[in-house]
Amino acid sequence: VYTLGGTEFSWILPTLGLWFSSLYRRQTQYQSWLEQGRPNTFWMTGFFNPQGFLTGMKQEVTRLHRSDNWALDDVDYQSEVTSYANADRVSSSPKEGVYVDGLFMEGARWDMESRGISESLPKVLFDSMPV
Repeated sequence: VYTLGGTEFSWILPTLGLWFSSLYRRQTQYQSWLEQGRPNTFWMTGFFNPQGFLTGMKQEVTRLHRSDNWALDDVDYQSEVTSYANADRVSSSPKEGVYVDGLFMEGARWDMESRGISESLPKVLFDSMPV
């Protein structure tokens, strides 16, 4: 799906109701960030440019280690799946980096008991990831 300007439309959702609820959640995330400060978790799905957000996070970590002479190009991403089932249970931000929610697995699921990837449940193509 393309816009009138010829660029690809970024928020493709099947119904107007889903599109509006997604827009409302984006607005809520940004408004609370402005009014209450940095959130404990970030809804990754809500960013128009998630790669830009992750680059900003790398810059922040690099600045924290300025005295160690870290270079932005030398900083690598590291992902850890937490035991938080949803973002409401996170009480504070990590020392470095960010907690994100809104990620999904396709054709598999995250098993909280074994803390690893498991087969998807019958008739479930997408499964949400913990924080």
